Amino acid sequence: MWARGVGRTLALLAGLMTSGAGACADEGRVGDVTLLGLARDVTWSHTAPGYDYTLACGLPAGGSLAVHDAPDAAAPVTAALEPMITVEVDTSERRDGWIRVVAADRSFTPDGKRSAYTSLLVEGWTRDDHLCAYQEN
Repeated sequence: MWARGVGRTLALLAGLMTSGAGACADEGRVGDVTLLGLARDVTWSHTAPGYDYTLACGLPAGGSLAVHDAPDAAAPVTAALEPMITVEVDTSERRDGWIRVVAADRSFTPDGKRSAYTSLLVEGWTRDDHLCAYQEN
């Protein structure tokens, strides 16, 4: 849990240090969470490559975040994650807008309220355009 807290703190600090960069519709408060913008813009460019915790965000109504078994839209989908699922990624493994997913969990409801922790067995690749840096309120 310590590493998770550090990642969230770094995401917050990076977001505060960024002025105007990375502005997107995925910023603002959602329930018990503040979305700081796309993680690729507000966190990953300010920290060393490694593991980071993000939230699935900015998905269309009823949409999900597709996790594929390879960094290719034609690759089989191994999981479909709902909005506000915590997605652990390895930022050292990025390829043309794709990022490696190493784990996921449910810690928040889709409306951002704190919920019981549920680990999800998820690994693969996803696009980085629906992963937000965040801070718990």
